[in-house]
Amino acid sequence: MIPRRPLADLIAASDRAWVTTKQLLSEARNPVVVHERDAERCERVLERLQLGTDSTIGALVYETGGLSFDYGWLRFPAGGSEGVPIDLSHEWSSADQLFVVAYDAVGGFFAVNRGKFPGKVGRVWYLAPDTLEWEDTAEGYSDLLYWAVTGDLDDYYANARWPGWEQEVQALPGDRAFSFYPPLYTQEGKDPAKCSRRAVPVTELWSLHSSGF
Repeated sequence: MIPRRPLADLIAASDRAWVTTKQLLSEARNPVVVHERDAERCERVLERLQLGTDSTIGALVYETGGLSFDYGWLRFPAGGSEGVPIDLSHEWSSADQLFVVAYDAVGGFFAVNRGKFPGKVGRVWYLAPDTLEWEDTAEGYSDLLYWAVTGDLDDYYANARWPGWEQEVQALPGDRAFSFYPPLYTQEGKDPAKCSRRAVPVTELWSLHSSGF
């Protein structure tokens, strides 16, 4: 068994990763909220995950409570906060070969491949709520973050949004996502504007969508 590293060994002598990430966030094309950190909680999460702050993901865990993009449509868990209550060390059910790193308001999940899928370990896959199929993004975590900051989220989520979604999503708690009826993955649910929706725990949608039902 590989010995666990103490917190002091996880905190890099240089904060270059955080400086670079903070600069990227300051130039965001998409609306972003950097949620305030709770220092003690961030330290616990970092130590639990055994991530170094010399990496983008480790720097975010140590320096932030999480990130919210596009009025809360897309959330990146980190050290945990009111805005993103689920921290990055959350044990998602059936995720032993996956590392869930982001989720959206309609029950889509981004996860780092840890052996569940063929191909490169460390690549991010997306569980699409309208198909319940995993899609290979062919990118890593830092690339996913760059896309969230600079990418065309309106285009990517064009088929999942409805008139007035901004107001509804802004009022959505950080550990909730929308459950649709009929579900988005059915023929009847292809137009989200015609579906009823209610806020449910995002962990509930993970259990449902990741099971394939």
